Amino acid sequence: GRTRHRPALIVLVVVAAAPGFAPAVALASPSQPDLLVRMLPIGTLTVHVLDPEQRPVEGATVRVHVGDHEDLQHIGAQWAAVANHRVRLGKTDERGELVIPAWPTTFSLQASHPDHAPSAGPPFVAHPGSHTHVILRGGATITGRLTVHQRPAPKGMRVVARPSAPEGHPLHGSAWLDEHRTVVADDGTFAFRGVAAGDWTLRPELPPL
Repeated sequence: GRTRHRPALIVLVVVAAAPGFAPAVALASPSQPDLLVRMLPIGTLTVHVLDPEQRPVEGATVRVHVGDHEDLQHIGAQWAAVANHRVRLGKTDERGELVIPAWPTTFSLQASHPDHAPSAGPPFVAHPGSHTHVILRGGATITGRLTVHQRPAPKGMRVVARPSAPEGHPLHGSAWLDEHRTVVADDGTFAFRGVAAGDWTLRPELPPL
């Protein structure tokens, strides 16, 4: 018999940009002959970067991950379709402050500085005119030994470390809780250096095929 192939579904990502407005994202398909993209006015908010003693940090680099805001369902409020939604925004001034563009969607911030470990901030809805802060944490080292049946793990085994932020934790839902990987030594020992101080979850991982 004959085999019938269904036509591939084509989805087009439309990004609109205009001065004074946040870039708007919408998905279009052949079933939508007309597409209305609503753009949100762009404002600013102030980021305060502090050290663990709550002192302002000058020269800290601030990055943002722009995500969705589930309460804003209209087209233009969502950014999940954008390929690169991690952006470097700039560095803080002598007061530890940086003014960044903002519109009502979910932002996750990260701050980094040579004297501190890269540190995530809690996710929040970026309301123009508001203030938020990121606390830089000290660098830490995680060391351990991976064993299998009380023997050193086979060569090539890896250990994965991820910041622990369960529900209720201030960093729960942050887009900057990235995993780190390392390969164990011949005696099963491993180390993660320069990670942010705090709670981490470790798990073993088989080497890639």
